[in-house]
Amino acid sequence: MIIKDTTQLKENFNINYLNYIREEPKTVNIHGEVYNLYTTDQLCLSTNIDGTEVSNINALTGYVKTIREFLGNSTYDQTGATFTMLRLALSKIIGHNNGNLLFVDNKNKETIYIFHPSGGDLTKTSITLTSIINNG
Repeated sequence: MIIKDTTQLKENFNINYLNYIREEPKTVNIHGEVYNLYTTDQLCLSTNIDGTEVSNINALTGYVKTIREFLGNSTYDQTGATFTMLRLALSKIIGHNNGNLLFVDNKNKETIYIFHPSGGDLTKTSITLTSIINNG
């Protein structure tokens, strides 16, 4: 899915987060790694993931099409908790680090995970969307 305009982002994130990332690039430190957060304009930029054209915010949709072939209908986080491919595809990217993608869980729109494209596995972090805004 392509997001053509930053005003469409209001459907995906609360206004406080959108204001936080609006213009100036931000970073967040997770497990000793620095992740670059996308600005509102960067979230809307188009990218090609395994032949699927999507906006950065929806990049997981492209990855799910490929990894479903190898992993089936679910993947798992580091604790072994199940994460369905539908849930993953609906989750929204907020940043990146060396190919790994930082995203907000679609289930509660608050919990932050890391998606590792090389294996399709996930890492649940201890941070939330609200803590990113509050600690910014």
